[in-house]
Formats: sequence, C-alpha cells, structure tokens
Amino acid sequence: MERKEIREITGYTFANQRSKQESWYYSAISFHEGASILAQHKDSIQGGTRVFLVNVALSLELLLKAIIVVKGESAPPNHKLRSLADKAGVDFTESQKATLELLEEIFKWSGRYPVPNKASDWDTYYDQIFERHVIRERVGNTSLTRSNPETFPSVENCDELWTITNQRWAEIQPH
Repeated sequence: MERKEIREITGYTFANQRSKQESWYYSAISFHEGASILAQHKDSIQGGTRVFLVNVALSLELLLKAIIVVKGESAPPNHKLRSLADKAGVDFTESQKATLELLEEIFKWSGRYPVPNKASDWDTYYDQIFERHVIRERVGNTSLTRSNPETFPSVENCDELWTITNQRWAEIQPH
C-alpha cells in the first residue's frame, strides 16, 4: 500500500488538514509561545527583535487564518495581515491596523532576507511604511527621534493584537 493511500484512509490529506481549524490554531499558538520566549530574551539574541517580530507576524497570520477556516472559508495563501483581519472579522483600531501594516512588511521580507529583493521595496519600506511609525521632533537645536508608542510593534502592542485576535477566536468557537 502506498503512503498516499494510507494518508487518504486515515484522513490525513492536504485538503483535510488545510480545512482543520485546529491545525491553524495550534500552529498559531506555537509561534505565539515562541514569540513570547523571544521577547523575554531578545536583548541576548543577535537580531532578536527581528526574530521576535517575525514570530509575532506568523502567529497572527495563522490565528487569523484559523478564524477564517472556522467561518467555513479557505485560508488565503498570503501574508497580508490587514486583509486577513478584515476577512476574519477582527476589529482593530487604526493604530493597531498601522501596527499590522508594519508587521506585514517585516514578515514579507525581513523574515527571509536581510533586505528586500528590490531597491524600490527597500525605499518604500523605509521612506513610507517605517517612517509612519517614527516620531521626529525638534526641541531647540536638538532633534529627537523615537518610535510611535501607539503603532510601533512593541511587545505590549503585539500582545494586544494577539489578545484581540484570540478573543475573536473564542467568540466564534462552537459551544
């Protein structure tokens, strides 16, 4: 008997696993737990913040897709967090949507490469997307630059995104 036949008999098929909300949810949980551990140790890991943010983005993507699957739809084959949140019916504030935007962009290329594949994507990221999350002030002769505490993907903001999304998950679970 072929391995594929055994998988079909046991129900362990591509189509079955893709439509199982639990598969998506437990994957989301594992990446969320990984992000939590990385957050605790990010200062001792070279590039720890980036690794933390990639795990956050992936955990949110998987959780949003779990919600979409519970609703009886197929999980879209993309990493567009804002679009997935809309499709999942998760209500985020404008600041939280901005955080999702930055996480989406970080996940798009930073999780795989040190820089985007094209210079124009690099420029778009730094000159448009990243810049929206930076506050620049001038006080006398001093320039101050800091991250926007409302939109930058800090541990607190990422935890809030997870909490809201996980609450949506709990709301739509069959009882």
